[in-house]
Amino acid sequence: MSAAVDIVPKDIVSLAVSLSNRLAFNETVRKRNKTLMGRIVSRLSGESADYIETPYGETRQILELLEIKGGDRLVVNTQYEVRRDQMALALDKLKRAYPGLLTNEALK
Repeated sequence: MSAAVDIVPKDIVSLAVSLSNRLAFNETVRKRNKTLMGRIVSRLSGESADYIETPYGETRQILELLEIKGGDRLVVNTQYEVRRDQMALALDKLKRAYPGLLTNEALK
């Protein structure tokens, strides 16, 4: 991803869809980690059940949504690991602020 694309904040719907997709994918990692072989696969692939890798722009928007300071210390064009519960909290905050955000009508 280019630095220019990473700097421009996503619109509300795109951010919500992205967070929702990342959380859904992470749920498969969490389920896979219930077995020894699944934990081995996760370890080899670098996937975590508790942290979700997100790009600079999304990480910054998550921090702003949760009113957490430090977004100005993030480095453009860098991936960050966000705690799963914090990402879920940010998505929940978006859903409460914009009811019907992830409905079929909003996604058109």
